[in-house]
Amino acid sequence: MFNILNRMFGMEVKHGSAGMNGNKELSVALAAILIEMATVDGQFSQSEKELIIDILQKEFGLSQEESKEIEDLANTELNGSIDLWHYTNLINENYPTEKKITIMEYIWKIIYTDTKLNDHEDYLVHKLSRLLNLPHSQLIETKLRVKNQQSAKSG
Repeated sequence: MFNILNRMFGMEVKHGSAGMNGNKELSVALAAILIEMATVDGQFSQSEKELIIDILQKEFGLSQEESKEIEDLANTELNGSIDLWHYTNLINENYPTEKKITIMEYIWKIIYTDTKLNDHEDYLVHKLSRLLNLPHSQLIETKLRVKNQQSAKSG
């Protein structure tokens, strides 16, 4: 994974570094996770794409164009990837638990963009929670927080 990113970006990935070089790799990793979650149900809606772009802009201070570029890179990466461990491992090495909880909230927001949780999404969100080393209780807390936020917006 790190060699692939190095070739793609001409940068050296340093474990534990969220500095200038690390931001692009981390943004691709986050985008890949979110895209995988958005597409696991067999659909990738415009609202999911827009939410991913918004998350990348917020999280990494990217422009709309830069966020779209990161999304494209993540799609390319996912096409050549056999699992999500590389992405979650990069996040685990660079982010504290609080930041990983925020990422889990983003994942739930992607899931509930279409207001329902299907079996494939349920399986993947549990898998991602384990890969991000978050306890099941944290998975449920973030789910409820996102659902409550959405209820407050719609109600």
